[in-house]
Amino acid sequence: MKTNILIGSLIGLLGISLAGCDPEDSESVSQDRIKTHYSIDYDDNTMETATIASFWFGSTPLRLSSPAHVTANELGMSEHEILGVVDYRRTFSAYTSSVTFEYIDLDDNIYINYVQLPDSIQFPSNISKFSISEDLLINWEGEPVGTNESVQITISVGATSYSTSNTSTGSQNILIAANTLDNEFEGTAKITLKRRRSSATIQAPRSGTLSATFTSKNAYVEITP
Repeated sequence: MKTNILIGSLIGLLGISLAGCDPEDSESVSQDRIKTHYSIDYDDNTMETATIASFWFGSTPLRLSSPAHVTANELGMSEHEILGVVDYRRTFSAYTSSVTFEYIDLDDNIYINYVQLPDSIQFPSNISKFSISEDLLINWEGEPVGTNESVQITISVGATSYSTSNTSTGSQNILIAANTLDNEFEGTAKITLKRRRSSATIQAPRSGTLSATFTSKNAYVEITP
């Protein structure tokens, strides 16, 4: 079990540092040295599936030079740039169980990667309140933690958030020990579960990662001293 307090916004993409690298055009690098990263994220609150593809030369983000392009389920992806990181996105307005990414580089090489969402995960219907001073064991509804998976719970009250994850294969609960939270969390809190699975890319010029996340419906609980 791994625990951390989330202070402010979490900035980053797939574990890559955003240490001031300006994006480069993909035509400026050797095509066989490009790293690829693909993710899909289904949110049961919005009932949308977001997909992201990004391309890297070492730690430098790349902008695809035409005619290189990437698609998600044979549909085009729009370019976005945030804090110097370029990526390509498409959102499906429904639950989309799997996405096939196809990337064609400037040498006309085709790379296909299939990403499937992990199993559903939800809170039990009887969770409504808990005390900071007592252990809280949450048994979620859904399959246990699978291979290469993690389950994360986030508790938010206003701008204050706490997150903890379980990465133990076969586990089906998360423990928040007594007095882990402080009095800033007293009141009505929003809680969310995320099941995330990650692996290496199947086809890539250099290397890369695949990730898929299922986000539960939010639950609202009363937290007492």
